[in-house]
Amino acid sequence: MIEMVSLLFLTIVLFVGAVALNKRYPKVWTLPIFTVSAIMMAILVFFHIPYTDYQQATSIFNFLLGPAIVAFALPLYQMRKIVVKYLHFIVAGFTIGLMVSLLATYVLGLLLPLDKALIHSLWEKNVTLPVAMNIASSTNGSVALTSIAVIISGCIGFSFGHKVMTWMKIDHFVARGVAMAAVAHVFGTNTSMALSKEEGGIALVTMVGTAILASVIIPILIS
Repeated sequence: MIEMVSLLFLTIVLFVGAVALNKRYPKVWTLPIFTVSAIMMAILVFFHIPYTDYQQATSIFNFLLGPAIVAFALPLYQMRKIVVKYLHFIVAGFTIGLMVSLLATYVLGLLLPLDKALIHSLWEKNVTLPVAMNIASSTNGSVALTSIAVIISGCIGFSFGHKVMTWMKIDHFVARGVAMAAVAHVFGTNTSMALSKEEGGIALVTMVGTAILASVIIPILIS
């Protein structure tokens, strides 16, 4: 019991420190998802702590993923007029975005000798993590691999999404919000919300819409 509480407390402390580090040195490699993960892996290996023990100690974080997504409802409600105005663009955007993502995964499976289970775990890479994990679990995919794919996809989109759009001179908040959420799910949505409420509202709808559409389409494709 003491070891579990210690692991939980240590994870929180490391995360707070990593956030402060990333604010001071805002680089891709200083993102908490990388720094905290690397440190915790080193600690688990050095002290011979089984991952199952760490997973059990920090299971509350998995539980809080759901409420964290639901909490986005407030800013979404505040932006409801803008969302309704551009809803047809948003729906078209996240539908095309998901189709392109699924097609890319399918082509990747054709070009590379990847295991079928691995391909199944990559279908959900552009879906927000709680939903992606549920889809992977229900389709007999690897939840661990899906989680890694989702995080990597989010980090890439978070790091380069706005830079690429600025380079391409895409400056409309609807296009930017849809693109960020379609590629980088909650990572992109958080980035958009930090820039403007309008772009953040669009990103929120895109993230939710992508998750709903993926929950219907991916199990059908895999079956």
